[in-house]
Amino acid sequence: MPNTNLHKAKTAKNDEFYTQLTDVAKELMHYKKHFKDKIVFCNCDDPTWSAFWKYFHLNFAELGLKKLISTHYDREEATYKMEYTGGDDNNIEVGVKTPLDGNGDFRNQECLELLDECDIVVTNPPFSCYSSDTEVMTNHGWKLIKNVNINEDIIMSLNPENKQIEMVKAIDFISSPVNGELYHFHNQNMDFCVTENHQMYGYYKASTGDNKALPFINAEDVKKSHLLPLSDFSWNGVQEEYFFLPETIQLEQYSRREIVVQKKKIVMNDWLEFLGFYLADGCYRDHINTCGKRDYTVSIKQNTANEKYVLDLIKRIGFTATISPGSSSSNANYCIYSKQLWEYLSQFGRSKEKYIPREYMNLGREQLAILLKGYMNGDSSKCADGHIHFSSVSKKLMDNIQELLLKVYGLVAQIHEYERKHSYDDNKGVCYHININLYRYHKNFSKYGIPDKVPYNDNVYCLTLEKNHIMLVRHNEIIGWCGNCFREYVAVLMEHQKKFLIIGNKNAITYKEFFPLLKNNEVWIGCTNVKEFLQPDGSIKKFGNIGWFTNLDVAKRHEKLILWKNYTPEEYPRYDNYDAINVDKVSEIPCDYDGVMGVPITFMDKYNPLDFEIIGADEAEGTGFSNGLYIQGSKYKQCYMNGKRIYKRIFIRKKVGT
Repeated sequence: MPNTNLHKAKTAKNDEFYTQLTDVAKELMHYKKHFKDKIVFCNCDDPTWSAFWKYFHLNFAELGLKKLISTHYDREEATYKMEYTGGDDNNIEVGVKTPLDGNGDFRNQECLELLDECDIVVTNPPFSCYSSDTEVMTNHGWKLIKNVNINEDIIMSLNPENKQIEMVKAIDFISSPVNGELYHFHNQNMDFCVTENHQMYGYYKASTGDNKALPFINAEDVKKSHLLPLSDFSWNGVQEEYFFLPETIQLEQYSRREIVVQKKKIVMNDWLEFLGFYLADGCYRDHINTCGKRDYTVSIKQNTANEKYVLDLIKRIGFTATISPGSSSSNANYCIYSKQLWEYLSQFGRSKEKYIPREYMNLGREQLAILLKGYMNGDSSKCADGHIHFSSVSKKLMDNIQELLLKVYGLVAQIHEYERKHSYDDNKGVCYHININLYRYHKNFSKYGIPDKVPYNDNVYCLTLEKNHIMLVRHNEIIGWCGNCFREYVAVLMEHQKKFLIIGNKNAITYKEFFPLLKNNEVWIGCTNVKEFLQPDGSIKKFGNIGWFTNLDVAKRHEKLILWKNYTPEEYPRYDNYDAINVDKVSEIPCDYDGVMGVPITFMDKYNPLDFEIIGADEAEGTGFSNGLYIQGSKYKQCYMNGKRIYKRIFIRKKVGT
């Protein structure tokens, strides 16, 4: 992907990489007839370095252009536009240079006026990204953004309209190198490290004194007074009435025969409270007793003042406990002898590995509150000084507590790390804690402040979410809501009714904002792919799945696809959850089948609108995209066949008479 940082020339040398002139020429040779007497605008390309500017300048007379325009971007110093109307095509430095009032961003009013003036836009669109050490909350827990798998991971997102926390599919993964600077916003309430054009979420104080929602705003344009929301978010999740403790096999006490202990039905709320207690200060062990038999023990350490409460809780989940002395007169160990319970709880790990499985984290707000209450009571987390403290030697468990605080109370919390120094060696080591100042949280917002500009030499990353465009991220153990890389660029071009030829990720085919344009033949795929980009040091960066998108018609688009295979039910099975047959390769589309077919997205490279009709795409790519082909009640939105998931599919049908 092209880098987003469109800096001045001297900076661009360090942090840009560029489409090569050969790739530009290879694609544009198919569109030469479109450029006669036209104004071409390269609105995301520094004319000093851009292969787009160079190509149109060198071929200005041959193409019969009327004017060439390119805008320069800079976040700090004066920016400019370059205009060329002919006369010295071979000298690419020839052109009228005019200062811009703004920074050259394609959304600025000056650039939008140039957009209205031009006939055709040709460029690399911008993308905004996070540093490589940024984490994203997924359905599998926290993941470094660079390790997110968009086919497996669902992203935690915030609906800006109702402040509802939602799990949303990512439809694109973006990566690009930067050797320059990033913007680092950081205080006790937030920590983001992003490119200067990253989309930030938040509020500003209106003249009335009220907080007004911001439109997404570039990081470089954030004011000191802009506000990041810290609380007041809501989570629904799912409610479960019962928990079923799995069955197990154990030896009968006297005969020593193997017997099956049936699964145990427990009221979920009781189980969650017990689980919280166990995670706070419980353990499991097995040992050989004095009779030579193996004992399986689950033990919970608690203050003796809580004896009645703890015994009652254990009774409510269907077990009994014996009490043994603790390490002091004020506490005791409540021991449950059960292989069934031991076997289930052992998966949670010992003290340094404890965690809460994801199936619990998906529960509704009320039930998660019970789990958190159990943990707080078991860990004596509540304090009288207006603070709530949580601590554990397990980093994974503190990650879970951080998530629970967000889902239950809508609170953004930070994890701190410190070294324990006890008098006994076996309890030394790293510990993690969360400290919630309840007085601070009556203020729901924090000022962004002035970011630091930090040197950076690594890849940056981002995701495109199918909706909301706000995701939960974590940097330096502080979580916060921030924007994702969503496609507003094409939307601007379509709004201004422009012809265009731009580079992008082929996964854009399935974007819910983009696919309808393809389906309705308003946009289509270009003629070539771009696999290599030139970096400032002269090296080559390779990418997969990069191509061109355009609304300029071209002869290649109307080339007939030669079909040779005949349809048989054995070779073309139907999907489990869609009313269509599956075709694995574009070259294997049957020539004699008139029904609906699911084909790979690579079909769009060969799509001829005279031969085929695009029906839709699988529901995983946007609600309603399947055009009624989806079998309602199916468990999965992505295409499945014989219980096996099939990668993204577009549904097509041959046109009558072809």
